[in-house]
Amino acid sequence: MGLRSVPSKVAPADARIDISSWGGEGAYLEFRAPKLADYMPSAAAVREVAFAFPGFPDTLVRQVLLMGACYIRQEGDPADLAPVADMARIADTNAGAFMHILNGFSEAFPDDFAEAKADAKNDSRVLAAPSSTTA
Repeated sequence: MGLRSVPSKVAPADARIDISSWGGEGAYLEFRAPKLADYMPSAAAVREVAFAFPGFPDTLVRQVLLMGACYIRQEGDPADLAPVADMARIADTNAGAFMHILNGFSEAFPDDFAEAKADAKNDSRVLAAPSSTTA
């Protein structure tokens, strides 16, 4: 069978999260599905957000980075928009709006890389080296 027998996963459709309660009627944010690299931000990116928002726990820093990476720019967004910085600002200043966005994102893209990684570490089949001897 081999490596090529593993099929590619079809990416879910983009998510549209209604933020009318905060941005006015018809306001929404759009996100694409996370890619594997989005779950592994660089150490520099993590440090940058953690330094700018020292009260954020590591999980919140990583969630802000993930959603910022997946944000789809919209018509009318300013040219200098920095999705990660703006997502962190919302998390810092408007917990209700942030939790609404986070919940919508999590519902649209339920894959949890951290959980999958932890599960793999606990699965002896994943960690066990293939046997070179036959019985």
